[in-house]
Amino acid sequence: AALAWRKHWHFTLKKHVSVCELECSFEVLLYMTVHPGRRRSQFWAKQTRWSPIHPIGEIMTKKRWVDIQSHLKFAVKPIGVTDPLFQVDSLVKQFHANRRATVSPGNTLTVDELFSKWLGHESTTHADGMPFVQKNPNKPVGVGGEYIALCDAQSGVMMALEMCRGPQHNATIAKGKLFGAAVTVKLAQEAQVTDRWKHLIVGDSRFSSLQMALLAN
Repeated sequence: AALAWRKHWHFTLKKHVSVCELECSFEVLLYMTVHPGRRRSQFWAKQTRWSPIHPIGEIMTKKRWVDIQSHLKFAVKPIGVTDPLFQVDSLVKQFHANRRATVSPGNTLTVDELFSKWLGHESTTHADGMPFVQKNPNKPVGVGGEYIALCDAQSGVMMALEMCRGPQHNATIAKGKLFGAAVTVKLAQEAQVTDRWKHLIVGDSRFSSLQMALLAN
């Protein structure tokens, strides 16, 4: 995984970033995701009731972590590539390849949408922020990126991911079918969920339909 990140990302920091520091910065980021609702400064507190293992300050200082995260950028695209999502697609492909090689899907999986809020300006282009930003009035922060994820229900491990890019892209995936059904099949194939008698996929009304049942057979 570290090699994959090094291959597709670069830094513009004055102080050299080692592989160990890069891995530690992601470790801190992952640690934050399992302790939501905390202010950033709380993660560097010396003693906290919610940190049973160790304070993050023992891994990396707050200033260094912020410096690395703020300078983390995609490498320059190859000459002739104009797709703003070229690097994102490459990273997702590596993610799927890693999952297939290291994790086997359990008997029950769940599919649902995710929404990553964008805190920048709505008019920000992909060169300055997220490569694709959309609006969803049904979300608490309705501007950001929408994704469809297939996760193992027992372990909670995400097995496959699809980034939504608007009606035209969704229609390409659907190929005349309902998008919810088509994207579920696509994610199941990415996660190597091929035995319909062994695996159960659970989803809400967006992903549950007669068409989905027919495609599963």
